[in-house]
Amino acid sequence: MVINNKDYLTFRDLGFAYCLNECIYNQLGDYNEFINNSFVGSWGKTLVLNGDNTNPKSVKDNYVAYNDFYETGLQGLLKGAQGETVWVASMNNATVKGNILNKPHGVVINYFQSAGGLVENNTITNCNQDSGDYSHGIYFDGGNNSITRYNYVANCTNGYSLNSEQGTNISHNHTAYNNVFDNVEVMAIFDCQNDNTCIIGANFSHNTGVRNIQTVTGYYAMIQAQNTTNLILKDNLLVSTHNDSDPVILHLLNNSLSGLDSDYNNYYSVNSSLYRFSMNGGSLIYTNLSNYSTGQKQDNHSLTLNPYFNSILQPSSGSGICTMASDGTVIGALACFTCSESWVCTEWTSSTSASCTGDYEIRTCTDSSNCGTTIEIPDQSRCLIYTGGGGSSGGGGGASYVVDNSTLSPANNENQEPSVQQPSNDWINKATDYVIGNLKLEGTLLIGLIIGCLLYTSDAADE
Repeated sequence: MVINNKDYLTFRDLGFAYCLNECIYNQLGDYNEFINNSFVGSWGKTLVLNGDNTNPKSVKDNYVAYNDFYETGLQGLLKGAQGETVWVASMNNATVKGNILNKPHGVVINYFQSAGGLVENNTITNCNQDSGDYSHGIYFDGGNNSITRYNYVANCTNGYSLNSEQGTNISHNHTAYNNVFDNVEVMAIFDCQNDNTCIIGANFSHNTGVRNIQTVTGYYAMIQAQNTTNLILKDNLLVSTHNDSDPVILHLLNNSLSGLDSDYNNYYSVNSSLYRFSMNGGSLIYTNLSNYSTGQKQDNHSLTLNPYFNSILQPSSGSGICTMASDGTVIGALACFTCSESWVCTEWTSSTSASCTGDYEIRTCTDSSNCGTTIEIPDQSRCLIYTGGGGSSGGGGGASYVVDNSTLSPANNENQEPSVQQPSNDWINKATDYVIGNLKLEGTLLIGLIIGCLLYTSDAADE
C-alpha cells in the first residue's frame, strides 16, 4: 500500500500478512495515524514513513501506536540487509508508541535523519539476525532531539543504538531514559563510523541492562562510544551475568572522553575479576571501578553492587531490592525493584517486658518471599491491657483487652520511614493504572445503565 502526499489519514484495525515489499509506504504525508494494526511475516521494511530528505522538517507529526508486529523484516536474514520493521526517514516529530514487536529481524525501529522523534512504551522481543550480523532494538542514524523512554527490549544484540553510518550525518541532543534492556549483548552503543566527531550531545540515564549473551565478536562492551562528545551516562544499572572471556563494561574510544559526564551508575558482573573499563580503543584498560574513577575522574559515586536479579523485573532473595548511591540517588530504570512480601507467623506466646503493664506476648514472622525488606511485616510483639468485662480469672462475661501500641515492634511504628524507597510513576504502574482506569470507567457505565433500567421499569409500572 503506497500513500503519496496524503494528510490526516487514519489506518486502524487492519491486517497485513507476508508483504513482499513495504506493507504500508507513507510518502510525504503529514498528521497520518497508524493504530492497532497487525503485521505478520513481511520481507523488507514493514511500515515506512518517508519524508523529504532535502527538508526533513517539512513532513511532520505522523503517529504509529499500539500495532502488533510478528516475525517482520525477514530480509534481515541476509547478511548486510537491514529489514527494518518501522522505518522513519527525514521526518519531524514522528511518534512510535505502545507497539508490540515480536521476532523482528535486523533493525527493529529505525529513525534516519529525523528530528524530534518520540519512541516510548514499545515492547521489542526476540530479535533475529540469523546471518550472524547485528540486531538492533531501537536505532537512530543521524537526526536530533529524540526522546526514547519506557521501552522494553529483550533478546537483541544491541538494545539502543545512536549511530552516524555515513559519518557526515550529525547526530546531536538525543535522550534515552527509563528503558529496560534484558538479555542483550550491548546495552547502548554510540558509534560514529569515521574519524570525525559526528555524535554531539547524548543523554543516557536511568536505564537498566542485563547482559546474558555474547554472540558477536567486537561489540562486547555493555556501553560503547566512538567519536562521541558531551555524552552523559548517569543512574544506569548494568548487570553482566555472562562469564565473558574478555569482558568490557564500558568502552570509550576516539575522542569519546571529551565532555564525558558519567556518575551514579551501578556496574555489576557475576565474576568480580572480570571488570574492565577500556579507554582509547583498548590502549588503556582499568580492571576495576576504583582505578577507572581515579584515572579518568568519572563515576566517583558509582557502585559495583549485586542487585540480586532473578529476572529483570523481579529480584530474587537478598537485600538488593533497591540500588541507591551513597547520597540516596536511585539507580536504574524502574526506580525501585519491587518484591511482594509474604509473611508467615507463629502463634502468640507469653513473654515479659518491663514496658508492658499487662500480658506481653511475642511471635516470630518469616517472609516466605525472602525479599529482605520489612515494610509489611506484621506485629511480632504486643501488650494486652485488661479493661474489664468479666475478669481475667474467670466469672463469665468474657474479658476485654486492648493492645498498647507503645510496645509494638519498631518496624511497625507507622511514623517510621520505610526501609526501601517505593516505586514512583514507573512504566509498569502506569500501565496497571491505565487498565484499572478503563475497568472503573466500564463499571461506572454499567451501574448507570442498571439504575437507568430500574428507574424506567418503575416509571412504566406507575403508569
